[in-house]
Amino acid sequence: MSAVRRIETLLPPASDAGVLRCGSAAASREVFAAWLRAVTQWLTGQGIRPGDRVAFLAPAGVRQVVSLIACMRAGAVACPLNPRQPATVNAECIRAAGCTAGIVWSEEECAALAGLRRLTFPWSPQDLLDLAAWAPGPNAPTDPSAVSVEADAPAVVVFTSGSTGRPRAAVLSAGSLFANARASRRNIPLAPGDAWLLSLPLYHVSGLGIVFRCIESGAAMAVPDPDEPLIDAMRRLGATSLSLVPTQLHRLLADPEGVRALRAVKSVLLGGGAIPEDLLREVGRRRLPVATTYGLTETASQVATTALDAHHDGPRRSAPPLIPGTVRLSDDGEVLVSGPCLFLGYLQPDGSMERPFCPDGWFATGDLGTWEAAGELRILGRRDFRFVCGGENIQPEEIEAALLSLSAIQQAIVVPTPDPEWGERPVAFVRTAAGCAVPTAAALRELLRDRLPGIKIPQALLPWPADLDAGGIKPRRSDFAERARRLLG
Repeated sequence: MSAVRRIETLLPPASDAGVLRCGSAAASREVFAAWLRAVTQWLTGQGIRPGDRVAFLAPAGVRQVVSLIACMRAGAVACPLNPRQPATVNAECIRAAGCTAGIVWSEEECAALAGLRRLTFPWSPQDLLDLAAWAPGPNAPTDPSAVSVEADAPAVVVFTSGSTGRPRAAVLSAGSLFANARASRRNIPLAPGDAWLLSLPLYHVSGLGIVFRCIESGAAMAVPDPDEPLIDAMRRLGATSLSLVPTQLHRLLADPEGVRALRAVKSVLLGGGAIPEDLLREVGRRRLPVATTYGLTETASQVATTALDAHHDGPRRSAPPLIPGTVRLSDDGEVLVSGPCLFLGYLQPDGSMERPFCPDGWFATGDLGTWEAAGELRILGRRDFRFVCGGENIQPEEIEAALLSLSAIQQAIVVPTPDPEWGERPVAFVRTAAGCAVPTAAALRELLRDRLPGIKIPQALLPWPADLDAGGIKPRRSDFAERARRLLG
């Protein structure tokens, strides 16, 4: 029987630099440690035991960061939820994970977590933003480094309902989160004195990745105020690194102040969706330190990531695996992953774990890919997004890439709609640049005729529905497909 691996501390390494920046000050490692100890003791005093699943609404905030790590230190499984999702969706997530308790800070959160045993957080937001209140008491140990957690035990649940289907409770261990953080640091340098802006939410694996990269390296977590503009947060908190989705980067590049803020950072990790080629050309033209990444919830974030200067000589659509030997392709081109970053499985409400792995331990991602020169992985699209039009396989991501090559289009989602002659036809929702109208069908055919065969050109372009942005970082394709069917009859 193999020995149980343990992680001896969930604290950054000792250094003279602060480990958390928020409000107008920075928290030292000792102060952060004291508050982790206090919140962990509060959770255990409330009856939280190892293995319990604890839900909480989780934008990127100080309270959420402290609660997440304290849950892990208590041996519980943290289940961060998206506060922008409808209550019915969060209720389904709670059932999927089998949560029995929830941390709340407001009456609104009480309503969202109805049916759970609610734990009212005993410190006000001002306590957590006024760093003077973080000083440990005279008898409190300031460094709980003796606390250890089991490296391969369930630690955090991230829900993977992002683009299709019902929520699935993907379980990550502390070991997988730290393994991804270590691999990331070999590609994107990070050290004490640096600060990574917590620009993405904790209910998404890209936000969790920021937290564990900072803990692993000793860099500071830079926590913006609620609804603080990105540019203001970057400057005020002295961010040296940040994670962005394409829409965020596009908005920064459209603002001269945003460009100046980007020039001041050491690294930008860009992912979370299709990236327009024009955006990458602009990155290269300005010689910005941007690494593009392909990742999964099930691998604790990154799988394949470019170097920071990869786009300086032109847009790159491929990237090397973050950890050599952990990616391969099946005979039909499906991307398979393995290695220390891999998740434990999908948690079931009855406490069991679905372990959807191949007999040899690899995980089939559902993504289609190909190898390019120098052993770099290029992602072609999702297997389950493919549909058939007139007997031909249609991969929506190919059409989306063509649409995103047009300067007027900033975001695109292609979905199938029923057609009596063709079976299904592609329809596109597009978000256009400021001042640009959605192209007509005739104009679109002219613009795309050199990029796509006629059967792949969308039969209709629909304006991007703002109300479908509420679900999180990745749009839910099923919602867009339903909207297209309603609009087109």
